[in-house]
Amino acid sequence: MCKKQRNIVFFSFFILLICLFFNQKTAHAEETVGFSVTPVFSESQIDPNLGYFYLKTAPNTTQEVKVTIKSLRKEPTTISVHVNDAVTNDNVSVEYSNDTPKLDASLKYPLSELLQVKENEQEITVSNFEEKTVTLTLTLPKEPFSGIKLGGIRFIEQSQKSESKGLSNRYGYTVGVMISQDSAPYNEGANLLLHDVGAKLNRGLKVVYAQLQNPEPKLMGGLTINADVYKKGEKDPILTESRSQLSVAPNSTFYYFIPWGIEDLRAGTYELHMVATAGENSWEWTEKFEVGVQEAADINAKALNRLSLDRIVKIIIIFFGILTTGITLYRGFGLKKKNH
Repeated sequence: MCKKQRNIVFFSFFILLICLFFNQKTAHAEETVGFSVTPVFSESQIDPNLGYFYLKTAPNTTQEVKVTIKSLRKEPTTISVHVNDAVTNDNVSVEYSNDTPKLDASLKYPLSELLQVKENEQEITVSNFEEKTVTLTLTLPKEPFSGIKLGGIRFIEQSQKSESKGLSNRYGYTVGVMISQDSAPYNEGANLLLHDVGAKLNRGLKVVYAQLQNPEPKLMGGLTINADVYKKGEKDPILTESRSQLSVAPNSTFYYFIPWGIEDLRAGTYELHMVATAGENSWEWTEKFEVGVQEAADINAKALNRLSLDRIVKIIIIFFGILTTGITLYRGFGLKKKNH
């Protein structure tokens, strides 16, 4: 066997071992959404240049909200239509895709209660590039409200399970809906209140958290939060987290997370110092919190990033073991050639 052939065999063998060890299954969706949606603006639309509904309303009135659905392929596409309220998610951004959110206590008359899809249009089918119009009814209560109500109309293509994997994907669109009864700016007047701080697991990762609330019916954008966590008696922070360009939904409560990292959470007394700014407004808090011995032990035992560290160490050891074996085999081929 010539040197070039031996090199090919060696590297093929080496790559095969690596591929077998690091084998991962990856799913790639090539499908595209089989429809498009277009809001149909009425005289109630405050700004017709927007791509979403921004509607002027009045107490004890009703109006229709219409959206056109257009088929983008010959095959039938069945779409579910429903309304979600805007909430603030764990990434501190406004989200419309949560079908069952926990709504804030400060939110009266959520949009999902005021804007209703007709029963016979909650599921609609389009095909062969046709267009259909979905009509929703917006019913305002007798009691007037200040600020805005915010949410979205969700158009979701019925999921189709993969025959081989049993997986399903959901494709669709969200058309934003914002309603108001006054002429005040919708993005001025939001507030931030700090309700709780502590340590917990978030999706398996150790974090220090701050529970914040915007109790006002106003949207907040361009938010920056800087947070430092100190151990009692120490001057230098043990954790620092800074994030910008955040957004907060009206009348919503959310968490701001400061990652703890891969080290074990230690019991003791800590202090959180946090500063938030949005435009000309700023908020500052300093709050102490305790982590008990049992609490720390429970969090550390269940943390995924601790397990991940052990797995990384094992991967590194096995990788270098394979690498060493490969180099040894390669040198062995070279010595045999010289002896011949």
